[in-house]
Amino acid sequence: MISILCGLKNRSNHLLQTYKSWLACKCVDEIVIVDWGSDVPIAEELEEHEKLKIVQVNRDHAKYWAFSQAYNTAARFAVGDSYVIMNADEILVSPDSLCILERPPADFCYEGTSWKSSKAHGVYFLYIRAATFWRVNGYHEKILGYGYDDVDLRRRLINEGIEIKEANVEIEHIKHEATHKSRENMLNYGISWVFPWSIEKNPIELE
Repeated sequence: MISILCGLKNRSNHLLQTYKSWLACKCVDEIVIVDWGSDVPIAEELEEHEKLKIVQVNRDHAKYWAFSQAYNTAARFAVGDSYVIMNADEILVSPDSLCILERPPADFCYEGTSWKSSKAHGVYFLYIRAATFWRVNGYHEKILGYGYDDVDLRRRLINEGIEIKEANVEIEHIKHEATHKSRENMLNYGISWVFPWSIEKNPIELE
């Protein structure tokens, strides 16, 4: 089974433009969306669909956006043995292109990027076996906001001997005003190296 994972906070305007392209993937069994304390719950805006699973995190428990915690939470609610990690602002231009990919085994995963820059690491799209994702304990949950979370995960996968292949999956990124600040990258870079994430770390517990 394949589960698409997405986390968001107040990004319904983007998700409403993208999630139908995810539903169009016939090989996808479920889409797990973690709503990280949005002002207006995403469940009130999406149409019901048998493949959609929405995890609503209380605003009091999610005052600040935490990419790594939201996506790890999505993974913990997923039932698929493979994860496809997507951002709320990414459209799968050709949904069939995902389904024709070989299902990743335990020793490799796919990544792709919606950016044309060679500097982008591409874990904005990640197709990975669930067991492989949890083999490195998922995303680093001490990382702030977002930024460098993908680089950190990528490095730990490589150190574990996981081969990373580029996926031939075309993604259209919805352009919008950037909320990411370069200082977050610098902070997260330091957090990643000074407080490395490992399988001994406990992911957050949410009621």
